[in-house]
Amino acid sequence: MHLPSLRELTPHVAIWAVVTALYTFGALDFLEFRMSDLRSRLTPRAAAGELVIVAIDAESIAEVGTWPWPQSLHARAIERLSDAGARQIALDIDFSSSSTPSEDAELAAVFKRVKPAPIVPVFKQFSRSIGGLSSIIETGPIEEIAQAARLASINVRPESDGLVRRLHYSDIWQGQHVPSFAAALVTPGRFLEGTFYIDFGIDVSSIPVVSFADLLAGRFDKRRIRGKTVLIGSTAIELGDQIAVPIHKALPGVLVEALAYEAIVQGRALKRSGIVPIAIIALLMALLLGPWLVRGWSAWIGAAAPSPQPLQCSAFVWWRSPCKSNFRCLSIPHP
Repeated sequence: MHLPSLRELTPHVAIWAVVTALYTFGALDFLEFRMSDLRSRLTPRAAAGELVIVAIDAESIAEVGTWPWPQSLHARAIERLSDAGARQIALDIDFSSSSTPSEDAELAAVFKRVKPAPIVPVFKQFSRSIGGLSSIIETGPIEEIAQAARLASINVRPESDGLVRRLHYSDIWQGQHVPSFAAALVTPGRFLEGTFYIDFGIDVSSIPVVSFADLLAGRFDKRRIRGKTVLIGSTAIELGDQIAVPIHKALPGVLVEALAYEAIVQGRALKRSGIVPIAIIALLMALLLGPWLVRGWSAWIGAAAPSPQPLQCSAFVWWRSPCKSNFRCLSIPHP
């Protein structure tokens, strides 16, 4: 029985070690991201239809008036949704600044009346001091609303390619666990751990949308709201809540939260493959490509063996020729 020599095994081991190490240190993230984007394009599906977005769109701003709006407008919107039979309501709106005392009191009173209590966001943001040092500020709603509402995190963290691809199920805010917006809508009262990748194969255009202005004016079908989860948020570009994401280039934050909700509801909250499957794939690559590399390895060793030539190639330096796709080898002779 012939046992492979160390020289014969070297290419196999090298392939396995290199691929596994590259994945472990994130050097293959770009490849995995491209494969994930391709899968999303090839396996599209519609939204489940259990969530409705109330959009603060350009038409609403033109009709209602300059942003930010009085708290009483948000109170009226919540009351209309509750009267229409909404199962639960979430507002992807920053309520960290006070309005007038009467406006704040009116909105807080509505929050206390509606059951279950509406969800409002908390988030962390960087603040740069005069000395150039950064600190993290935790931002949440004013006290009257915080006491009456359910709190959920809307923090996002881009991946190495600069795009937001995954969310946390929960986050730490003021020393306590709070669910993410999507998790709070799907599993109220429960705190899930870890992260999940959003399935951007879910068709954004299949998510039902009602304009905020139409909601206030009563120009909507209550049957579209009855028994549904309703998410209020900005889609108007001028309000600046745009997030860089795969497939769509950029989406309003409220749509990213909606896709995250859909991913969890539909069982398409994706996970990375992990190191074990990658190590197995690397092993298969080593077994398949190893024999071919053994021949190349042997030829390279033979070429580097002593010969009567006065100059010997003792090392190779590889670089990419600028503006070209070919690679070149520079022979470095012995001195």
